[in-house]
Amino acid sequence: MFTKVYGIQLENISVVELHIQTNREPDFNETPNEEEIKVSFGHSEYDSENKVFLVAAKLEIGVKEDSKSPYSLKVEIVGNFCVDENEFSVSQIDDWAERNAPFILYPYIREHTYALMIRSGFKPIILPLLETPVLQQKKES
Repeated sequence: MFTKVYGIQLENISVVELHIQTNREPDFNETPNEEEIKVSFGHSEYDSENKVFLVAAKLEIGVKEDSKSPYSLKVEIVGNFCVDENEFSVSQIDDWAERNAPFILYPYIREHTYALMIRSGFKPIILPLLETPVLQQKKES
């Protein structure tokens, strides 16, 4: 049983893109170098009328033209977050979206990446866990 619900909640996740393509004759035991892996996040402005904001998470591997990766892979998702303004200060939403929301979406990126690689016959990589920063909400006077 929940005793208290946090002031921001993930309402849903949408898949924007799941793509994998072989770049050359496959060697299914080969994995890309760390430099080939790019993870990025971004967020929308807060919609105060609907009390929501979006956060996008994208992973790309081997998408550069000069890539040496055995494959090109793209995974992109968008999380829809709702805000209870009585529990969470609107002034801190941007900071929370930049620092905390990516860590909520990251496990979904990890799972999609792993599953897509397995289903495509490539040796899966397990993306590393990330250390989560803590956001202390400031009380407004």
